[in-house]
Amino acid sequence: MQSFIFYARRLGALLYDGLLLVAFWLLATFCLVLAKGHGIVAPATGTIAKTPYWFFLLLIAWAFFSWFWSHGGQTLGMRAWKLQLRPTVQSDGNLEKHPSSVSWSRASRRYVITLAVWIVGAAMVITPAWDLTANIHLPFATRVTVLLCTWVAVSFFLSLVPMWHGKTVIDALSGTSIVAVV
Repeated sequence: MQSFIFYARRLGALLYDGLLLVAFWLLATFCLVLAKGHGIVAPATGTIAKTPYWFFLLLIAWAFFSWFWSHGGQTLGMRAWKLQLRPTVQSDGNLEKHPSSVSWSRASRRYVITLAVWIVGAAMVITPAWDLTANIHLPFATRVTVLLCTWVAVSFFLSLVPMWHGKTVIDALSGTSIVAVV
């Protein structure tokens, strides 16, 4: 059983990496707007075309996490909070060629599974939380803040709940695990 401090460190790393990812998204969006000009803006609404843009942001997030995980097993947030992603033992008892590093395929699998868990978290939260805040008559900005905080809390909880033999869903399906390093 992991300690409370381990989970607090994981939350700290998540928040740190979340801020870094938002910075990458802002930089990439700025570069996209400079490169494409008004080509990415929908003429009728004046907003960025939504579907390709969201795939663009997901691709950046995948590149961010997969690169860091496959190069040392640590994002910058994980390094600051002394956590590392490592491959787990395969069913035949062997590790990959380099047991301390995670392959691109495992890193990509972990990203996709984590994304799925966070989408499930969003599905569990969006409608109930929005309806609850509507009944309390909160301002729109407060409702959005409550919704986002609840979504992060539920998704973080879902990504940490041990499901199979003490492993989280993400760890079990991706063949990786996060460990504390000294």
